[in-house]
Parts: sequence; structure tokens; C-alpha cells
Amino acid sequence: MDGHDWGFQYSPYAYFNEHCIFLDSQHVPMAISRKTFERLLTIVETFPGYFAGSNADLPIVGGSILTHDHYQGGRHTFPMELAPVEESFTIPGFEEVSLGIVNWPMSVLRLQSDNKEELINLADHILASWRGYSDPAVQVLATSDGQPHHTITPIARIRDGHYELDLVLRDNQTSPEHPDGIYHPHADVQHIKKENIGLIEVMGLAILPPRLKEELKQVQDYLLGRESSVASYHQGWATDLKPLTHPSQTKQRQKLLFVNQLVKSLRACSKMPVSTSEQQKAKQPLDALSRHFKCGEEAEIWYNKREDKEAKGKQMAILVLGGAGYIGSHMVDRLVNEGQEKVVVVDSLVTGHRAAVHPDAVFYQGDLADQDFMRTV
Repeated sequence: MDGHDWGFQYSPYAYFNEHCIFLDSQHVPMAISRKTFERLLTIVETFPGYFAGSNADLPIVGGSILTHDHYQGGRHTFPMELAPVEESFTIPGFEEVSLGIVNWPMSVLRLQSDNKEELINLADHILASWRGYSDPAVQVLATSDGQPHHTITPIARIRDGHYELDLVLRDNQTSPEHPDGIYHPHADVQHIKKENIGLIEVMGLAILPPRLKEELKQVQDYLLGRESSVASYHQGWATDLKPLTHPSQTKQRQKLLFVNQLVKSLRACSKMPVSTSEQQKAKQPLDALSRHFKCGEEAEIWYNKREDKEAKGKQMAILVLGGAGYIGSHMVDRLVNEGQEKVVVVDSLVTGHRAAVHPDAVFYQGDLADQDFMRTV
């Protein structure tokens, strides 16, 4: 590729399906340029079904521990790829390329064309324009004290036979208030993750520190009023959350915790159930129920039936219209994760995506204006 040899290896991290790295055989520093767009499109031509992307080439927004020129790829569909274009337009002189703003938390331009050369030309034009663009009124500066601030995180794919590039505009400015980066995770969330927002996070897959697996269990126990040992850097956050733990939510969290722990501990269990009547089971505390089931699936089914009986006539369903879109699906995720017992989603899927809907939500595909359909919801 590009007139010389490149290396290929599957990543030892395996963050997603067929996660792989493309490495220049020559030790060349990472740089985003016209060559980057050419190489990324060559990769997706060479590896059908793969995406290919590059980390940015500036500190803070770079996200990679490798200074050596390299790209990442794999056979995986990230949330960014599913995000729709919310506004489309064309740039004079590049009429063969469709261009749009992606509905995404970052500033993303999506370019698509059958003409690979024109696609590369426009990408190069956008890169040069962004590197020189400033608007002090909104704290956007191309340079300060001779240091460049603007670059791009590019992602390439072939979608339905068309070449496609997503260009994420990056800015690595700092300030006295945010010395780690104005557009970097701020100090109030760095107890969760302080590392740079690199290519994979940009596309919508959060790579979180392994330490959180145990640390967040301690936070959970603290919120549930149990004995806990919360890490000092989480304590302020946990204390802020504590008053928000409504008694009904606490009860729901305890129930969810029971189901999760029981299913995990009994998933492979093969012992036969103890003969116990439904009346006796119903009177026992949740943490004493495990011995009455031969597997986690049976326990979960019984538990859900019991909960249905308890909630009958009292359960309030929350209806989310447009819950398969970007904003709606995040609202659904939050409601489910907060312990709402029934979340119902209605979406026509004209712009939304079924895969974006939380699996624990009840989904109906249809039009809100269709009265006959809405009567079935």
C-alpha cells in the first residue's frame, strides 16, 4: 500500500469483532493528511466488510499510545455508523460528493460518493479548512502561541457500494479551568475515565478502565445502604447520588441486584429444586430463594411472575415516542437503567433503528397518527 509494505495484525485487546491494526513498515510519525484518506479507503477496498479509521495526530485528542503511523479496523458496526445525517448540503466544486452533518455528540461530517478521487479531494479540503478555522466568539481557535489545535479523526467504510468517510472535527485547546483539555473529559468525571477520547470512543464504544468493575460494586452497595468501601475519588460522586436514591428506586435496585446475582451464580447449576410450595417461597426473603431452583433461568422466570403479581394494578408504564432515534434511545436506556418497571417505545423507524432500543423495553413499530395502531399499544 502506498508504494511500500505495511504490517497487519489482529489486536490483542479485541475490543470488537476482528479488531485489527495496520502498521507502516517504516517508522513514520502519525499524521493526518491526504495520504490518510487514500490509505483508509484502500484498506476498506482490500478488506470487504471492514471499517478503517485513524486516531488524531495531536496531543489530548490523539488517544493512541503509538506514535508510529498506524490505523485500526475490523468487522464491526459502531453506533456512529447507525447515526443518521440531520442536515445535507453540497460544496461548490465537489458536486459528486454528498455531504451532511451527523446527528452525533461530536462535530461529524459524513461524505459519500461513487467517485473515490473526488471524495478524497473534498476530505483534504475540509481538513485544510478546519486546520485554519477560528471563531473566538465560541472559543474555537486554530492556533495559539504557535501551537496548532485542530485536526480530524477520520473513519472510512463502504456502505451499499458507495465510498464513505466520517470526519470528526477535533480541538485540543486547554484553559486554566480545564487544563486537561476544554473538549476532553473534565475533572468532575475523571474518576470514571481520564484517558483520551480516541478513535473507538469517538465511534461510540466506551473503553472503560477495568478497575471500575469492582469499584462500582462498592458504589452500588453504598447507595443501597450496605457495608461498602468506596474509593476516595468516587466518594464525592456517590455522596451526590445518595439523596437521589428514592425508596422505590432502592427497592427496585435491590430486586435487580438479586436477579443479576442469582442468574450469574446459578447459570450453570445442575442440582434439582427442593420441593417447596409457592406459598412458602412467597414468604421467604429474596436472598434465601436460590436453593429452590435448579438454574438461574428458572429462578428468573419465577421471580418475574412474582413481581408481576405484586405490581398488578399499580404498575405505571412510561411511553417514549421516537425511542429508536438517537436522543430517544438514550432516554429509554436511562429509564430502564434507573429501574423503571415498564418502558414502552413507539417508533415508525423512518429515521430510527430497531437495534438502538434497549432489549428490556417493549417495542411497537408504527405511526403515532395511526389511531387503530395506537389502541394496540
